[in-house]
Amino acid sequence: SHRRWIHELNDHSGPQGLSLEDHYRQWGAVLSAEPPTSVVSAMRSLRDAADDTRPSSERCHHLWSALEYYAANAKPPKVVSKQSFKAARGAVKELGLPPAEVARLLGVLDGANQAPLMARVRHQASADGAPTSEAEWNHLAALRDARNRTVHGSVTESVSDDDLRWGVSIAARFILYHWSRSTPG
Repeated sequence: SHRRWIHELNDHSGPQGLSLEDHYRQWGAVLSAEPPTSVVSAMRSLRDAADDTRPSSERCHHLWSALEYYAANAKPPKVVSKQSFKAARGAVKELGLPPAEVARLLGVLDGANQAPLMARVRHQASADGAPTSEAEWNHLAALRDARNRTVHGSVTESVSDDDLRWGVSIAARFILYHWSRSTPG
């Protein structure tokens, strides 16, 4: 089909020319190199997310699997300092609660610095230098919400093919930039 999508109407003034030589210099080495395992896994999931013959809920799940692989090694800054973490753990132990409750609360504290997936994806995209607009982040957040509602059984909803295609195109850009950054030369 000869469709074109315009997802954002902001002014994108800047160079509009296309230099194949510049693009080849930037991407030639990447596309001829063996991709890292994380990129291969992400691309496999992304292929399934792009498959229009699959149900939209399944495609949305595959999109997020691709982004999980993409951001698997992302290390966003920690929110809770080591000193605060130790103080909180000590305070929980001093509450005089039953051992099972103490263990549960300590387990919750242990996860305090584990960033959610969207934060890891944002961090990785920034580290990779992948160009992204706020509209695209909002779109990914909406797709994440739809995926979570479906997976957790509260709603069986259908995401439009166009929304999924847009999400796949964003994820494909992230993966390509990540592959580029991990390719020597």
